[in-house]
Amino acid sequence: MNLNQFKLGAIAILGILLLLGCNRPSSPSISWEKLEAGMIMPDNGLAGALIGTSNNQLIVAGGANFPESMPWEGGAKKYHKALYIYDIDSGKIVPKRREQLAIAKGYTANAQFKKGFVCAGGENNTEVFPSVDYFYMKGDSLIRESLIDLPMPLTGGALVNIHDDLYYIGGHNKSLVSNKVWRLSANDTQWTELVSLPKAISSPVGLSWNDKILVAGGRASKKNAASEFYSEVYLLDPISKELSLLESLPTRLAAGTGVVDSNGGVWVFGGDLGEVYNKTEELLLAIDLAEDEALKSQLIAQKDSLQMNHPGFDRNIYYFDGDSWSIKTALPFDMPVTTTALIQGDLIIIPNGEIRAGVRTHCFLLGNLKE
Repeated sequence: MNLNQFKLGAIAILGILLLLGCNRPSSPSISWEKLEAGMIMPDNGLAGALIGTSNNQLIVAGGANFPESMPWEGGAKKYHKALYIYDIDSGKIVPKRREQLAIAKGYTANAQFKKGFVCAGGENNTEVFPSVDYFYMKGDSLIRESLIDLPMPLTGGALVNIHDDLYYIGGHNKSLVSNKVWRLSANDTQWTELVSLPKAISSPVGLSWNDKILVAGGRASKKNAASEFYSEVYLLDPISKELSLLESLPTRLAAGTGVVDSNGGVWVFGGDLGEVYNKTEELLLAIDLAEDEALKSQLIAQKDSLQMNHPGFDRNIYYFDGDSWSIKTALPFDMPVTTTALIQGDLIIIPNGEIRAGVRTHCFLLGNLKE
């Protein structure tokens, strides 16, 4: 090969490399805005709502808050029946009308399904529910259909839809924290147990990813001990039932939410890191054991102060590209937990949620995904 041939070859290779570099997707990012939910929702907001979309409309229903006073002031958690419908119009959320659920409930597991969404399990002040409801818009009417009940009453689980097969992951009730994954297919007359996870789990992020079930984070309460928070990320193949571990989240967290974008990128938004949660649990255990009234009063004051000065939840945004997790630019607003994120094209919607101990928000977060 002469010198000129070598130069021409080098230039060609350089051109190919530059072309590949230009075509390589840039690191995705999200720009955020905070939106007032509108006059039809109360200012003190909701956590644990029933959430989904149908026919380009957003539905937010039920959930719970502390309308009178904070829990450390003796306030009682109230569960709601109110159902709010919004139009999704050119990336904006426009209030439409208010309706009612049949019963007050919250902390369902929510997932998009067929032409609407499903809400499974949940709770209120008196009971935990096994019920599973399918909501969808028909014309201007919101229709609710009852599906097959869960095998037991459960709340705080995750729900995943893969090709209209539903999978309920974990959850808890007054007696247990579940480690089961249950499946309901189109012609089933009952939910069937798919697998048992290595750990009992509640409040995980559950997502459909490459026709598999991704389960990230979560926690489990313990008897006479602080809850255990998880960083593990499981991937479950619902066909082979093979369960594998992916790279763990950068931190332990529970009660976060997430979406999968059109390129298969996994996004997890914030969550409870467990530090204040565990300290509060430890103080509650100490209060129960304290026999001296002065000591008990001191411990109660410590617990109240801890909750009153809650710093808020993790604002970090975690992104998984199929191989590893990275931390994206933190959310510029309070990060809500116990809510359900939704994605429509490049629009991410995070309605309401809890932003500090006992404190809810009535605002929506809208994210514009940029590749």
